[in-house]
Amino acid sequence: MSAYRVSIRLLPYAAMGLLSLLPGACATVPPAGSPSLPLRRPSVRFYVVHEQAAPNLTMHTVERTGEAVFLTEQPDMTEEDIERAQLQVDPITRRPAVTVYFSVPGAEKFAVLTSQNVARRLAITIEGRIISTPLITTPIRSGRARIEGFNSEAEARRIAYLLNLTRR
Repeated sequence: MSAYRVSIRLLPYAAMGLLSLLPGACATVPPAGSPSLPLRRPSVRFYVVHEQAAPNLTMHTVERTGEAVFLTEQPDMTEEDIERAQLQVDPITRRPAVTVYFSVPGAEKFAVLTSQNVARRLAITIEGRIISTPLITTPIRSGRARIEGFNSEAEARRIAYLLNLTRR
């Protein structure tokens, strides 16, 4: 998997209505030209980012920026908390995004996580690679998160596909 220039904007429920949905975007059919996609469930992890080193933290590098961040060994959330992901295109900018829908228990965890960590960043990893470290600006209680900043629709489709592989 290559490094992604991805950011996530965690949106309150009301803002989610501004998106246009692409038919069939939740399908788990591999995107065209992606023969190297895994056939097993990928690991997806969410961690609160720590800016300073500490004994219980491990340093990781954000590939796209080279920035060092510090994460706990145990994630705050995993692929088990994800219900599905959906490729979407902003109707105004036409930029692709992926909306992650959490399961009911996952949505509850995410609400607590974002409520307790406003003004901190959240590292999102797929297969151990940090794809995004967004700033949590507000508690998110809608059970959804929107990943933005993809270079192409194909890149966003690949992330949606990988996230949908986490479904049982």
